[in-house]
Amino acid sequence: MDHRLHHLGRLLQVLLIVGLIQQSCARHVRVLNARSAAGTLRRLHSISAADTTLEAETAAAGVQDSIITDRYIVAIDSSGDASTAAVALVEEVRAALRTAGAGAAAAAAAAAVAPDADIEVLKVGQAAAAADTGAAAAAAGAAARAATLVLRASPAAMQHVRASARVKAVVQDRYVRAQARGLSQASPACVTASAMRSGVSRPAADVKAPLVNAFTTLGCNVQNAKFVWKGRFCRGSTSSINFTEVAAVDRFTNAALRTSKGALCRLVRGPNPSVNAQRFGNCNAAPVVAAGLPVRVCGATGGNSNLGGVGTTPMGLVLPRVPLQPNEQVPSGVSLIEAAIGGSVGNIKLGKTVVVAVVDSGVDAMHPDLNYVGGKGFVIPSTAVPGDSADPASDLYGHGTHVAGIVGAENDNSGLVGVAPGVGIYSLKILDAQGVGSLSDAMDAVTWAAGAEGQAAGIRVINLSLAAAVDPAAADYADTLALVCDAFKRASNAGIIVAAAAGNYGADIRGYLPAACPTVIAVTSMDPAAGAASSFSNFLAEPASAAEKGSVMSAPGNAINSTISYAREQSGYRELSGTSMASPHIAGVAAACIASGACAEPTGYANSAVLQAAARERLGQQPAYGYSNDARSTGTGKFYGNLVWAKW
Repeated sequence: MDHRLHHLGRLLQVLLIVGLIQQSCARHVRVLNARSAAGTLRRLHSISAADTTLEAETAAAGVQDSIITDRYIVAIDSSGDASTAAVALVEEVRAALRTAGAGAAAAAAAAAVAPDADIEVLKVGQAAAAADTGAAAAAAGAAARAATLVLRASPAAMQHVRASARVKAVVQDRYVRAQARGLSQASPACVTASAMRSGVSRPAADVKAPLVNAFTTLGCNVQNAKFVWKGRFCRGSTSSINFTEVAAVDRFTNAALRTSKGALCRLVRGPNPSVNAQRFGNCNAAPVVAAGLPVRVCGATGGNSNLGGVGTTPMGLVLPRVPLQPNEQVPSGVSLIEAAIGGSVGNIKLGKTVVVAVVDSGVDAMHPDLNYVGGKGFVIPSTAVPGDSADPASDLYGHGTHVAGIVGAENDNSGLVGVAPGVGIYSLKILDAQGVGSLSDAMDAVTWAAGAEGQAAGIRVINLSLAAAVDPAAADYADTLALVCDAFKRASNAGIIVAAAAGNYGADIRGYLPAACPTVIAVTSMDPAAGAASSFSNFLAEPASAAEKGSVMSAPGNAINSTISYAREQSGYRELSGTSMASPHIAGVAAACIASGACAEPTGYANSAVLQAAARERLGQQPAYGYSNDARSTGTGKFYGNLVWAKW
């Protein structure tokens, strides 16, 4: 009997081990199948972002929506090669996973299959020498270095990662999203500026009954009529149409129709907003009775005769000015901050060499209005958008090309001009074709720009028109800020001025990265037409320290016309709004400041103080410069900063 029980016990033990091995193998096979289907886990995250409609401008600002599940940014001590340090950490964690659990059976089963499914290194980046290394260690030639890894790991694996003596900090990786409004929709229909003024027509069969009834009430016979809408540019816009009247004409002869009393069959805007919306629509909105009517002017030649602000002639180190070419359009933002004054713009090509890195969705290198000088890809393309790629010279989303045009569209007698016309644009692509990327890729791009290759490329300014949500009340907020902002501090120490979108969520800047980083200029948005802060713009919540306020500036962000990729729109130009559009205004001003020699401080952050001083100088010269919610405003609890001035 004892002999049979002994054999039965051995049999149960074997079955238990076999079962555990099968479970582990099944899990391993599932992971391999997932990799085969999706390529990498990072690609899976990209698909997830598409499937759950986490597109840049439509996603909620919630912190949980920003977290990339099972993906972490890890800082480890590394006295040598970063890749070697990463391998050592992974081996340590896998060994701990093999021996974890209860009993020899679990250990034996775990030993049969390496727990690759529990931890994977997605990326290794080598940081600069740690700031707290100390002189003694440096003198000894054994300065500790901090390597930054991006890991995909299970909760069990992360317990061992956090417990490792090699690890200095662990934070969750996050989605970053472009901060533009209106880009997720297809490009609305457009017409030429002359057609807007002469009239856009629709046959009676294509309009809804309320309009036909309104003309019939006037005494007009519209049985064989077509309706013609005329309009003008919306206030503060060089693209959006505001229709002001609609007339009935003969659909065969185009002759104006008249009532039985001889009056023209014509309706104009009146005092009733709902009737106006029905008959004429609003800015960027077609009339209810004719939903397909174009609401914008195609291209950049919208009949804008604006020659720039009146301005004042700055003294000191400034760029030589050249005439604005006759066929150039001056966008409202460029005019407002006085980058174009009295028919002239600064010639940045005659100053010190400056290149602006656009960390974004790529830049259309074939756009004739841009001085594209190079690029590097960091993004994993979206599998949800056919043709998406990591090519930095390609921009299916269109956002990066729009940002680049605000920074430096050429003064070449066609299209429009940017803040620093003709400045070199270097594309660092981290957003996919849906405007979504990762915070770790943004850090990687900035670190590269601050390194030897980026400096050799001449990068002196970085623009990031994107944001990732973080929770200032979370236990890991300080660690997240310290680890992420270290990359931007290194860029500043390399002499690079960094500008970032404050965010479009009407919330405190402290909850969004990289705008919350101390060495980054957090750019809020103001509305040129309203002369006030944009309704969507983030802000710095009061109370705030002088140092925090010193990192916040404002620029135009509503209805900004700029270049866009031809893959996104055939005309090559489009009007967008957002803090995404505000930030590159400051990047362009920073480029001009460096090119002129006025921004000659050793760090980027110190040079940002030069921009702040110039904004205050302009307010001193002309108190009307600025807007109603700028830094002079008190008692609102919201600090938006001063309007940047293109002094150079």
